[in-house]
Amino acid sequence: LNGKTEDVKSINSYLQRVESKIYDIFQDFISSGIEFDGERIKARYLGFDVEKPRMLLDIYEDHNKEFQELVGRGLSYGTLQKYKTIKGYVAQFLKYKYAKDDIEITKLHYHFIKTFEIYLKTVKHCCHNTAMDYLKKIKKIMNQCIAKKWNERSPFVGFKMSVNETHKTFLNEEELLLIAEQKIEIKRL
Repeated sequence: LNGKTEDVKSINSYLQRVESKIYDIFQDFISSGIEFDGERIKARYLGFDVEKPRMLLDIYEDHNKEFQELVGRGLSYGTLQKYKTIKGYVAQFLKYKYAKDDIEITKLHYHFIKTFEIYLKTVKHCCHNTAMDYLKKIKKIMNQCIAKKWNERSPFVGFKMSVNETHKTFLNEEELLLIAEQKIEIKRL
């Protein structure tokens, strides 16, 4: 408003505070990777946020905390480490591909999964079977989200997970003897 009266100054100050708060909400949505529109900004401003969107890495972290409590009670520490590794890879992938810190689980789709598979194989240099193992663990978490009614459908629909057959070779007696006779000066070994 134009004018120099106290009422005009007061209204203009109020409007600037509203504008600043709306801008902060807008920036918060952008930085968190949450999709939004004018209605969602209005709802947040008025304090009517329906439900905070469920984010993949937050869900993953909760899963890992629950898993950690069960280590030694039927679940292994090694598997927990794999889940932590995968969470780290997903976080790096989100920054690499989408320039985001996290993603809503409702926004996951086939293309995301396929692109993550390619990322694992090319950027992280995972072999096919390792990439499939990592994706199976993500699929497990997504299936839990569907069971909890947090997501309606799996992003893995149409995605084929196959493993290549591996042929293990065993050391012969001569090779085992060479290893046994080897002097290792590293204390931790």
